[in-house]
Amino acid sequence: MEPISTGNEELDTRLGGGIPVPNVLIIEGDHGTAKTAFAQQIAFGATSKGRRTLIITTEFRVRELLMQSEKISLNLTPAYIKGALEIFHIHIDGIRWSREVTFKALNTLVEYLFTDEGKSFDVVILDSLTPFMMYLSIDEILNFISKVKLYSEIGKLVVLTLHPKVLSEDVKSSLIMMSDSYIRLSIVQFGGKLIKSMEVIKFRGTPNPVETMIAFDVDPAFGIKVIPVALAKA
Repeated sequence: MEPISTGNEELDTRLGGGIPVPNVLIIEGDHGTAKTAFAQQIAFGATSKGRRTLIITTEFRVRELLMQSEKISLNLTPAYIKGALEIFHIHIDGIRWSREVTFKALNTLVEYLFTDEGKSFDVVILDSLTPFMMYLSIDEILNFISKVKLYSEIGKLVVLTLHPKVLSEDVKSSLIMMSDSYIRLSIVQFGGKLIKSMEVIKFRGTPNPVETMIAFDVDPAFGIKVIPVALAKA
């Protein structure tokens, strides 16, 4: 299928022409590394090209997410108003996260994706998976990834963001193996300045070469902005 554009021509080029479909893309990054901005960049590009998109957020309420997207010139409000974008906020006031609540929420999400309505989306973004990983076992998380991968194989792009601190090296290896694509975001020092780094660990299905290290920043007037410097893997 035609790759999903991020809406950023330079970033698409560095990623070999966009994000391949079907695809389960995992974005790993600590706080401040622009995981949410990257996810919103993907949502912006997808909806701009008529790809129906679902964002499931555990970190923002709907209004907060839309306002945050406007602040970095990735305005998702028009797509939301037109119905090209749906946003689900997974957190109910008065209910605390627990293993039982987390398990039910994740299973309800999987069941929803395989309904006719769930299958109507071209892109599904879960930002972030971290709260689930704090309560569920590794086997339960990997089982969820396998179900999401099955969903993606009907022609979907699924994007999952997560924080690295909840992952052991063994879990990271398992997630990298099970995903189609895996990108690690971090902050690095270059020329005396701190810049953001996008390390492409794995990126399956692109017809063109993919750069393994991409320097970028989040520009309020532009969204994700690629910085033309050469970074080397550590």
